[in-house]
Amino acid sequence: MGSDVEKVAGLEPESVEPGVWRYGKARRASLVVDGEDYFALIQQAMVKAKRRILLIGWDFDTRIHLSKGRRWWQKGRRKTYPSRLGSFVVWLARHNKELDIKILKWSVGFLKWFARGYMLADIMRWMPHKRIAFKFDNSHPVGGCHHQKIVVIDDDFAVCGGIDLTAHRWDTRKHVEDDPQRGKPGGRRYGPWHDMTMMMEGEVAGALDELGRTRWLKAGGGELGVLDPQPGSAWPDELEAQFENVEIGIARTSAAYDGYPQVEESANCSSIRSRAPGTSFMPKTSISPHAILPRRLQSGCSNPIRRKLLSFTRKAPTAGWNVWRWTQHARGSSMR
Repeated sequence: MGSDVEKVAGLEPESVEPGVWRYGKARRASLVVDGEDYFALIQQAMVKAKRRILLIGWDFDTRIHLSKGRRWWQKGRRKTYPSRLGSFVVWLARHNKELDIKILKWSVGFLKWFARGYMLADIMRWMPHKRIAFKFDNSHPVGGCHHQKIVVIDDDFAVCGGIDLTAHRWDTRKHVEDDPQRGKPGGRRYGPWHDMTMMMEGEVAGALDELGRTRWLKAGGGELGVLDPQPGSAWPDELEAQFENVEIGIARTSAAYDGYPQVEESANCSSIRSRAPGTSFMPKTSISPHAILPRRLQSGCSNPIRRKLLSFTRKAPTAGWNVWRWTQHARGSSMR
């Protein structure tokens, strides 16, 4: 264990300033809002991958369908990639013999698999492929979870935000109340779902790759090497850059565990931003897992002339009864 801690310390230096782990330049960056656009754009990026795709998520469901591609009964197996995520991963590995695909998922979520039918069959299909690796991550204290959603392609393109490649995430920007397209793989409908993420290209993607390689090492997956620069770009063809040649800061959150120190950069960043005069600040969170952030925001917003804090919250536990039960106390406290 000690050697892994030393390896991680070499990968993961201290914060460059309170509330920021690392700054990185982005040649291009864009905010992607809601699942319809995200599923289409991440599929385009993954098709362009040359050496490695690193997927890190709170949840991961191979049964979902992405934007384009054939269904299992349609012809064109070799020419056209499938739309279902589990088969799409296999297609990528078969059509690029140099591509490694690493998937890291929070371990407690494996309980859902018993109700997900052929998702287990997908994992069995992946096993013969040495370049597809799937791991559960349980490197956290009891009662904790991993909630990062990160995708890194070829160390040069990255996604970081709030959308998993899983069910119950797809929706349009209109959020129609009874949209017939919005359904789980088993056919059950769900209500409107709003979320967002950011796509980035350049140096900042390399920093997120370092964060991802650290997560993979902590989870017992071993060391992943730094890739040589690859020609071209995984930037989706249909995505227009909203920002060019900008600097982006990365903030992390992790609990002290098994020799690894606690990290509160996200809470510190929120506290600092809430105190800065003349700035806009919008923290995005689906649930309030701890009372630290509300307390810090309260201290930063103590001057009513300087700050107004708006909170938008869901009316029902859409994240599952267990997650809701773990977080409802802090959530209620933060609204008082």
